[in-house]
Amino acid sequence: MGLLRFYRHVLWLACRHSLGVADASFYGVLVVLALAAWWRPELPETIGLSERQIILCVFGTVIVARLLMAPYWAYREVAEKVPIDSDVSGDWKISEALDYIVNDSVAELRHPAPPQIMEFGPMKGKIAVEAGVEHGDARAKINERLISGELRIWGLRKINTHIPNQFELSRREIQKDYWDNMQLDFMSCMYDTTSHPQPMIIPGKPELDHWTNLRVSSVQVKRKWLPKSSWRRLLDHLARRPFAGGRRSPACKSSGLHG
Repeated sequence: MGLLRFYRHVLWLACRHSLGVADASFYGVLVVLALAAWWRPELPETIGLSERQIILCVFGTVIVARLLMAPYWAYREVAEKVPIDSDVSGDWKISEALDYIVNDSVAELRHPAPPQIMEFGPMKGKIAVEAGVEHGDARAKINERLISGELRIWGLRKINTHIPNQFELSRREIQKDYWDNMQLDFMSCMYDTTSHPQPMIIPGKPELDHWTNLRVSSVQVKRKWLPKSSWRRLLDHLARRPFAGGRRSPACKSSGLHG
């Protein structure tokens, strides 16, 4: 369906796209040649074509040229709507980005293991279901993009005083080098907060400043992980095990086995 919509849009642009200076000049030359063939009857005999054939060739060239240019016009149309990286802003909570990657993008994520009956421990004999696998994998993918610098992120920096969990009021960008020592927390990044740190230290690395209220750019996230088509979103929704309240709750997003 997406491919059909694309080519339908391309045909629409080929028919309706306004003429630029270069287009108008090119088509003007072709029209002049067609008129010359009509005003000079001996011209067709010289080139071996009839007047009708010359006119059809000229306008056929115009049509073919517009069809060839239409995909480029479609590209320019999208490029003008997508801001460059220097213009992006943190308009998505980190939890919203994780939910988008899991539920609404075409990203290939790890899936939970099939339900199994526990053979030992407190849950022996009970059915255990692994939850939060997709969100955990989405967290890992965002971490990778933060480390490489492909994804920008903003937050509120912690104020190091005797008062616990006190953060600045002004949001600022977190630099790429920060993620050499820190990573997104397994739990607190799954929900929006202004009072708890959302990064955590990588074991064995020096601890750096903590941040909260993390934000990423929806434009960059959708550029890295393209959105699903409407049909695929519907099929995935029907195939997925229902959760209370529609979308998964933060408790279900954590990795682990639950009976």
